[in-house]
Amino acid sequence: MEHPFGTLKRHMNFSYLLLRNFDKVRDEISLAFFAYNFKRVINIIGASELVIALLTSIISLLFFEKELLAA
Repeated sequence: MEHPFGTLKRHMNFSYLLLRNFDKVRDEISLAFFAYNFKRVINIIGASELVIALLTSIISLLFFEKELLAA
């Protein structure tokens, strides 16, 4: 569990929190971990595969929504 925190601190320069208040801190940490996970996805499957997967899911969602509206 320590590896993600170390990566955030060292490689992504997330060594301290900029905001105060529990909700704002939670949101700031959520954004940092979203960036960490997004970076991992790009490293694992590659940027081009990620773009293809995202476009495919968007197109299928639009098609599915169109089918629901027609029914």
